[in-house]
Amino acid sequence: MSDVDAQAWALRPPTAGSSDADWFAQRLTRARTLLPDAGFDTNIRLEFAETITTELVDVVGVADAVASDFYSGGVVELNVGDDVITPSQGRLQLTGSGSHVGGLSTEQWYTASLARFAAPLVEADIADTEADAIALWSADTDRVILGVLGNASGGSTTNFVGAVNSGASWATVIGPPLPTEQAFWHLWEIWFDGDALHFAIDGVEFDDTIDVASVPALSAKFGPIVGRSAVGDQATMQWDKACVIVASPAVGT
Repeated sequence: MSDVDAQAWALRPPTAGSSDADWFAQRLTRARTLLPDAGFDTNIRLEFAETITTELVDVVGVADAVASDFYSGGVVELNVGDDVITPSQGRLQLTGSGSHVGGLSTEQWYTASLARFAAPLVEADIADTEADAIALWSADTDRVILGVLGNASGGSTTNFVGAVNSGASWATVIGPPLPTEQAFWHLWEIWFDGDALHFAIDGVEFDDTIDVASVPALSAKFGPIVGRSAVGDQATMQWDKACVIVASPAVGT
């Protein structure tokens, strides 16, 4: 299957009653197509329908996570910042979870989310905003992210950004333009093939990748951060679903 065919398959409307109607099954098929030698057999699912399994941690300033009452199937919303207090930050994680990826640069993996960046849409406020649609987090200074990154080295106030923060040193790649009038739900994807990190939005891969040399050899867990480094509009990120796909240990190893 070509990359174009795989992208078209991943984004097509599912057939009613078929197995490909399941979002998580689509992601597993997509991951196996992108990385056929990875041996993927574990799909860690986050549906946010049972929000007791997700917690808000590392709160600085003003941050709150709430279960939305406006969407089907469970949506969690993280709101950070206000007009008075700065800086503000919050991170989502699964309650009591261990690592989801054993080594960010030592094994192949795939992660995706169905999420949207709801605010701010004003460029001046984006300059002081981070909002991860996906993140594999080991520490605030060691993580892989995809989303909005206006307040860090190599970020952008006009485009989505894929990035690695390794020992507080940033490596970034620039993606499609940010919305300026309306927030939309997007399919966000990151995968590591052993040599480089790849980023995609709505099935379209970024032109550039990040080399393995910039990726920390650390374990990590799903842990997106939303942060504001100035007063102003509240930053809001919403997630409907997310997953991390990896291979189980081989028997006898």
